[in-house]
Amino acid sequence: MLFASCLNSSSKPPALWVNALDSEINSLGALNWIIVTDSSFPALGNSVSHTIISPTDLPSTLHEVIQSMESSGHVKPRIYVTRESQELQEDYAPGITRHREKLHEALHGYEAYALPESTMRSIVLESGKKYRILVIKSQTSLPYTSVYVELESGYWDSESETALRKHMENGR
Repeated sequence: MLFASCLNSSSKPPALWVNALDSEINSLGALNWIIVTDSSFPALGNSVSHTIISPTDLPSTLHEVIQSMESSGHVKPRIYVTRESQELQEDYAPGITRHREKLHEALHGYEAYALPESTMRSIVLESGKKYRILVIKSQTSLPYTSVYVELESGYWDSESETALRKHMENGR
């Protein structure tokens, strides 16, 4: 009986972690960023970033992040992975193949765009001058596996924005 309860408790993220995640996501909006990172990602040195430590691996953490966004409805993810993570091989990063498989499942069908890590860090740090960044450090220990999530409005998309702007330009 005790063994069975231990199995059940380890199969779900701790409620406190999920509650903190939900609270953070509810406070964020379009143009904010979430970075789901490996365990060695550096702490950001600006006042607009906040860090949460996840008790799970990166794909499981990303799954929880996306699930929280889908539940909130006010934001949706635009997801970026590092180009380096797609080039890593088992010889240099044992476990990377399985990690990529689990990450694909965790994406919930969202497309992931690949950019070099240096580009992603520059984009996020520049955005951090105006907008908030949530860093979620996972228990994964694989290089270049951070996932960068740009938040977009969950109820307004770029096509709607373009149509509105075109309508305004035409005066009708």
